[in-house]
Formats: sequence, structure tokens, C-alpha cells
Amino acid sequence: MIKRNGLAIALTVLLIGGVVSPAQAANKSGAACKTANAKAKIGGKSYVCSKNPIVVNAKNTWVVADCLTSNAAYNKGTTQLTEEKIKRGVFLAQTAATESDQTLSVADREMLAQAKKDGLNLYDTIINTYNTLSKMNKQVRDLACTPGL
Repeated sequence: MIKRNGLAIALTVLLIGGVVSPAQAANKSGAACKTANAKAKIGGKSYVCSKNPIVVNAKNTWVVADCLTSNAAYNKGTTQLTEEKIKRGVFLAQTAATESDQTLSVADREMLAQAKKDGLNLYDTIINTYNTLSKMNKQVRDLACTPGL
């Protein structure tokens, strides 16, 4: 009788422990999901049904919300970097147009040369800063979007 009760208890524990609700099974990072932008909260973490931005040919899976937030920051940073590079190019074109003016005095040309040097230094500093931030944002995104972390 004790053996039967022990066996029954062991089987009950195994069955209860082995049964996982469908919602819990589906709502794990990297598990497939159907409804895009659906949200779930498991173990204090927020998940969104979305395509993982670091996975090639991704299908909708449960992605940690931080992954999508960090991906948005990465995309914004790369856009800002591109915009600063364009501004630097426009600055160079404007400076070149002014330099071609034959009526400029020697003093004006010297001031223009200094302004060009200062402007390029400023743009290069800004571009280097955005480049560094973009690399850091990419690392954060890659970590946040790695399934299982």
C-alpha cells in the first residue's frame, strides 16, 4: 500500500511538473508566435511578438522588449551618423564654393581657411562620437536580442 501511494505521488508530481500551460510554453524568448506586436509578461520580463532584428530571415518570435528598444536606439544612432556625414559634405561643398570666389582678399582667404579647419575638426569630432555611440548601441542591441540571455 505504501509503495502504491508513493508511486501515485511520484506520478502525480511528474505529471504536474511536466505539464506547462500553452501560454507559458509559447511565451519564451525565441519561441514562435503568431500575432505580431502581441505582448506578454513572464517572470518580470516583457516580451513582444516580433521579428528579431539580429536574425536573418527572422519569423515572428517572442522577443524581449529591451531588444526592440535597443534596436530603435541603434537605428536612430546610425541615422544621426549618416546625417552628420552629409552635413560635413555640404559644409565642404559650401566652403569650396566660397574658396573659388576670386574677389576674396588674402585676409578673407586666411579666415576662410581657419573656419574650414575648425569646421572640419568639429564635424570630425561629432562623427567620431556618433560612430562610437553607434558601435556601443550595436553591442547593446546584439546582447539584448540574443535569445536565451
